Amino acid sequence: MKYTVDENLSNFKFWSGAKDRAELLTGSQLDEIGEALEREYADGEKLPTDTEINDLFWFDFEYVCGLIGLMYKEDGDVYDSDSWKEHAEEVIQKAYENTEGVAFLHDVFWDGFADETDLDELNSDGEIREEFQDYVQDNYADRAADVLEEKIPFIPEEAREDFIAGDWDMNASDDFNEALFFHWWDKHQDEYKED
Repeated sequence: MKYTVDENLSNFKFWSGAKDRAELLTGSQLDEIGEALEREYADGEKLPTDTEINDLFWFDFEYVCGLIGLMYKEDGDVYDSDSWKEHAEEVIQKAYENTEGVAFLHDVFWDGFADETDLDELNSDGEIREEFQDYVQDNYADRAADVLEEKIPFIPEEAREDFIAGDWDMNASDDFNEALFFHWWDKHQDEYKED
């Protein structure tokens, strides 16, 4: 005999790995997920079995959490959108503290790159730090090049690029770096004379 049970998901008896994951959620979150799953199955004729529900929590927990706007991360925690943003901001700040003089890029990164959609694709603190550090590396030289091109466009571009790669001081102001460049240029300008 087959029969269906009309019961809140918070009362469902999960087992194995699904039980551990379900315990990361509150009763009200489980019930919200249950309602979302009901809507998912509303158009179909076949309702999920208890094994299918359990397997969904065990093997596709990120999808389950996403039904109600939660994020499950590999660190084993579940975040709502606000707490995940706060968490990601803390991680990016740690990355910034370990990457000298990039406050201007931190703000641009957070406002531009690290929007909610991009954060959805990141799975761990390490990935956030890597994304931020990659962003710094990819964009730091561009910003420095823009500064030098604006201030000293008459110096060969190759010289400006070499200075940025080796001697630009990330902890200093643009004005300081301009002065530092002229000190560097006095020593290296013969290398850039055209034959």
